[in-house]
Amino acid sequence: MTDTMRSGARTVVVATIVAGGLAYLLTMLAAKFLGDDYSRFAIFWSTLYVFVGAIAGIQQEFARAVSRNSHESLASASRARVDVVAVGASVTAAVVAVLILLPLGGQLFGADSPVLIGQLILGVFFASLSLSITGVFYGLHSWWLIALIVVGDATFRFVGFLIADALGAGIVGFALVTVIPFLLTICISLLITRRRYPGNIVMEGTYVKVSTRVARTVVASVGGAILVNGMPVALGAVSYGAAPAALSAVFLVMTLTRAPLVVGSVSLQSYIVVAFRDSAGKIVRRVLAYLLGVLAIGIILSAIAYVIGPPIVEWIAGARFALSPLFFALVTVSSISTAWLVVTGAATLSQSRHTWYAVGWAVGAVATVVLICLPMPLESRVVVAFSFGPILGSVIHLIALKRHEVRHTKVTFPG
Repeated sequence: MTDTMRSGARTVVVATIVAGGLAYLLTMLAAKFLGDDYSRFAIFWSTLYVFVGAIAGIQQEFARAVSRNSHESLASASRARVDVVAVGASVTAAVVAVLILLPLGGQLFGADSPVLIGQLILGVFFASLSLSITGVFYGLHSWWLIALIVVGDATFRFVGFLIADALGAGIVGFALVTVIPFLLTICISLLITRRRYPGNIVMEGTYVKVSTRVARTVVASVGGAILVNGMPVALGAVSYGAAPAALSAVFLVMTLTRAPLVVGSVSLQSYIVVAFRDSAGKIVRRVLAYLLGVLAIGIILSAIAYVIGPPIVEWIAGARFALSPLFFALVTVSSISTAWLVVTGAATLSQSRHTWYAVGWAVGAVATVVLICLPMPLESRVVVAFSFGPILGSVIHLIALKRHEVRHTKVTFPG
């Protein structure tokens, strides 16, 4: 790893930790401010970030396809311009959101559906633009700009939650301050970068090739969105009739215990893509080293969750959200396999194995959804599904990486 990449890792990790800490506070504030209505807000948040997670492939492909020599005047019409692709992808994402959300809105949000659906669609559009911009910054190794966007987004949202509570806002107000930070970070990043990157930034390939690659990474990201952000929706759908307080308790525990490893790895996904893309050596060996690191961190976090998880949740939401310490620990352990899938997926994408990347994520997501439907208690389904479903996707990625490594290893003979 070069000095630039090491410096980038430190910058992005620190920014991710700060943003993650603020996200923890956001979760606590929302649960504390909204009470039993937190389950409805959790579904809004989950729905928004299912879309954000689904289009996160845009960021990863931009990070892979843009490099530091991509900043140039447009020398050839055959190379795709970043701004054109970003706007096109964002408009497409918003249209898809309209087509999906309009038929489902009434079932998800009831009387508040028109306003909340509108906020979701705007959130998807602005989030897509923000992901495109940060993807470019990853490819250009503009680490401090990435940190600015990551921390700025979380900070704006945190301040917005405080304002919403001070004004006595309900779920609509909290939804609004969830969406606005996407737009604010876009405006700030564009103002800062206008002079730094005055020319056109182009991507690797033509518009057709870039669009095809983006589409394949987005397909894979749909699986990631289901695993990382979509489970409150899935759990709510298969747990019809469950008490709102019980669902809220499980949602809150999942958010608090899985966030450090899962959200942390997802936040670093584009960095991992660039790191594997720009490094030399046997990729499978490097991936396995990453996986061992994730395993060690997950075990430590599970022990911490066992000790401090229950009292934190009781402080946030009272005794009605009480769950056993073992459940806290097991849900934390289950986050290891999802983080593994993030790492193996990033490595696979870095080698331009787009189809294998998409297949691995799709298999992991489908396996998890199938397991979540097993006829078991809610807590057991959560632990089993998240522990074993994503592993199948990681196995597929590792097979693809090994095949790629063997194919590109030059065999030499003495003499």
